[in-house]
Amino acid sequence: MKESQEKYQVLLVEDETEIADMLSIFFEDRGFILYHAFNGEEALQKVPSVMPHVILMDITLPDMDGYEICRRLRQQPRTSHIPIIFLTRRGSRDDRLAGLELGADDFISKPFDIEELMLRMRNSVQRAARESQIDPRTGLPSARLLLPVIDAARANPAIAMLEFTINHTEPLRHAYGVLAGGDVSVYVAQLIARTVHELGHEDDFIGYLDEHQFVALTKTASAMPIAERIATTFQQTVRNHYNKAALVNNQFVVDGVAYPMMTLTYRLFAPDQAWIADHL
Repeated sequence: MKESQEKYQVLLVEDETEIADMLSIFFEDRGFILYHAFNGEEALQKVPSVMPHVILMDITLPDMDGYEICRRLRQQPRTSHIPIIFLTRRGSRDDRLAGLELGADDFISKPFDIEELMLRMRNSVQRAARESQIDPRTGLPSARLLLPVIDAARANPAIAMLEFTINHTEPLRHAYGVLAGGDVSVYVAQLIARTVHELGHEDDFIGYLDEHQFVALTKTASAMPIAERIATTFQQTVRNHYNKAALVNNQFVVDGVAYPMMTLTYRLFAPDQAWIADHL
């Protein structure tokens, strides 16, 4: 089995079962995480929940065309950065121009070469990363896109900002390697995305500041429920990132030295209050 070095999350929007099955086997066999939506409404529900690195989208779908899905995703701050590749039997110049005007990143015509599709998908994600638009591991908007959004939110009295920090990661990295630390970052990114999708609002925004810090912008009334669920879930699941035999009295023991387990703390900033620091 040939595995990908990058564990990209891919959302396939495709109503043709044979194509979906073929791509599922191909990408999952190479270490990608593939989600599937059969139609436009299902895609619009899944994107903000899973926050894929890239979207592979058929243009012709049962309920709406891919152009409409692309337009809606580009209008929402939380999903506007995600690369979109159209899979299409309609390869005319007008079709391509229509997609490019909406912000599509690439087109590939059906029937397609599956290896070429994988290369184009990787290129789209890597290009966005090189342009500092996304973090390549989590797929979230990076600081370059995030900071202007934060500046705009500070002027909006209805918006609160949550800053999440992963603490005590160095002992885990030392014991298990850099990739293990990266897996924790990906887990936290997915936890934030899922929770904001469930408890937040369509125009909420999440982003990646650095390997240990993430930001969520949401309506003030939703901020504390979101923060508390994320912090509580992390605390309930943090032991899964360690070898159970290395945990003694809620500490991580490496070479006879005890270290605190990782924690996830958050800060809340809202227009009518100061920072509330270090909530567990």
